Amino acid sequence: MDPFGDATERNSGLNPSQVHNLAATFDNPTLISSPTEDGNMDLPTSFTLNNGSKVPAVGLGTFQGEGGNSLVKNAVKTALKLGYRHIDGANAYGNEKEIGEAIKESGIPRDELYVISKL
Repeated sequence: MDPFGDATERNSGLNPSQVHNLAATFDNPTLISSPTEDGNMDLPTSFTLNNGSKVPAVGLGTFQGEGGNSLVKNAVKTALKLGYRHIDGANAYGNEKEIGEAIKESGIPRDELYVISKL
């Protein structure tokens, strides 16, 4: 299963003509793709950082829901099993412990994962 296939369109609820400008990097925005004549668009599967590393374009966003962080660990473990390699969290959510436990238990080498946080 390819988690980076058409997930952006499916999960965003936007059609390709609505998603016509994407930024390649934070410091140097560039146009990645424009809709073709038939309205299709090739969306990127990753973004290249200044150091050459490629961050997967689609990642699992985590949050503290109504039930607290009790479900975060299982959500991250499931996403990793499905092939996700980009996990997004934030210190304000207080779920770093659960994300870390899921990563450790997954057995996936840490250098294959991108864990993104917000300041």
